[in-house]
Amino acid sequence: MTVSKDPRDSLRINMPLEEALKIGKLLGAKYGAVALCRDGHRSSQMIEQALMSGIISTGGDVYLAGECPAPAMPFMCTGSDCYVSIAADDPEQVSGINIHNPNGSYFDEGQIHSLLSREERIYYPEYSGLGQTYKIYGMFGKYLDGISRVIRRCNCQFVMDGAYSLSTSYAARILTFYDSESIMINRTSTSLLKPIGEYSYYDVVHAMESYPYSLGAALNNDGSKVVMFDEDRRRIPSVTLAAMLVEITGATQVTAPLDISLSVDDILGSSGIIVKTERNIKHVVDQMVVNKSELGMDSHGRIVFTDMSYTPDGIMAMLKVGEFSLEERICDFVDRIPSYPRFTEQVPFNVPEDDLRKAMDMEISAAEYDSIIRMDAIRLDFENGWILFDVNSRDQCVEILCEARDNVYAIGLMDIAKSIVESAIRSLD
Repeated sequence: MTVSKDPRDSLRINMPLEEALKIGKLLGAKYGAVALCRDGHRSSQMIEQALMSGIISTGGDVYLAGECPAPAMPFMCTGSDCYVSIAADDPEQVSGINIHNPNGSYFDEGQIHSLLSREERIYYPEYSGLGQTYKIYGMFGKYLDGISRVIRRCNCQFVMDGAYSLSTSYAARILTFYDSESIMINRTSTSLLKPIGEYSYYDVVHAMESYPYSLGAALNNDGSKVVMFDEDRRRIPSVTLAAMLVEITGATQVTAPLDISLSVDDILGSSGIIVKTERNIKHVVDQMVVNKSELGMDSHGRIVFTDMSYTPDGIMAMLKVGEFSLEERICDFVDRIPSYPRFTEQVPFNVPEDDLRKAMDMEISAAEYDSIIRMDAIRLDFENGWILFDVNSRDQCVEILCEARDNVYAIGLMDIAKSIVESAIRSLD
């Protein structure tokens, strides 16, 4: 996908220690009380210490939650002006940060620019003005209180991949509260694991064979994302899980990225509203705050429940499915969620990117479609499908994604999309 220009994403991965110290100073100078939480990655504690030092040095107070799933933080930072979650998206790189408002929403781009613009005006107080550090206690209990207001019962059986032990341990303790059985496998060091999107789930599926009728789940390192398996040991696609949760929650307005599946539209029906935004969970949350959507999602397993907070919550998604399994077998539920063919293609180009974009606009204007959305990518909607064009600057190619209600229609859409891009490239030769 196109490299994001969102300033928040530059903070999310591989943060240098001196950058963490600087951001800590800026936070301490602007906010009186900042809460910190982190995952179990070995670089996250280093980033935490740098942030803490910076915050204290410019007069801010620090509230330390220690290792804690990100979805639990909005229930723990009462009295804080903001909080920072520290986690490693890629376990082989140094961690990065997300800065949140107390309700769990991400700092928007304006807040980030406002924060970073203060760098030249940092004031260092005298000794008596230095901040202090406080420990947050009762983290699990506060999160459980929030969950118990939403989930009434969830007495089912889960096989969970415990590789990311922090988030999985929270989930297992919550399941125990609901008298559910949880079988945890693969307890190991998070620093040796691949990202959840690349991780092999063979062990979960194999363990489920010994526990008939159980559900399977694998949470990522900070609990923001979940991968789930039904009673037939089939992995539930992320887009299918998103559609299932629309039905489970009864949401009538959903915020989702441009590449969200048609199945979500089908579940919402003609009376529902889907607000489409850029393919970035931060932009999804930004739009949810503005539009007051009940549910938000990306296409990779992150779900936001506004009856909890504005933080993506994989643990809550897992519990929602578990609660629904008491009414209907999840494998049957998955089977009745519509699934549509998707195709992807990459068309390389060696012409100036700006010229290519203008040429594509000319070709698109001559095409026949129902509607168009222009954001980080271009989406064309048709009667029974859609096309997404994404000019990838880094790899010098146009990435095409299309989805349709039947295979032949999807193939036809891909032919149209490739023709538009190839014609635009030829016009520049």
